[in-house]
Amino acid sequence: MTKWFPISTAPKDGTQILAWEADEAGLTEPGGFYTLVCWNGHCFCDYEGYGQDSTHWMPLPGGPDATSED
Repeated sequence: MTKWFPISTAPKDGTQILAWEADEAGLTEPGGFYTLVCWNGHCFCDYEGYGQDSTHWMPLPGGPDATSED
């Protein structure tokens, strides 16, 4: 399992990452939710361009193994 890192250590080169968003409004699952984000030069944004209040991040997993039958 991949470790979560503080968002302050996330790459700022446009690489997409998996981020954890704290959910203070209680609108999603308790505590927060996952989202894909990347640095746009000013903040971490999701695919729609909305700025996010990410607290932690991890690299995206690799694709499926070409020899995998699952």
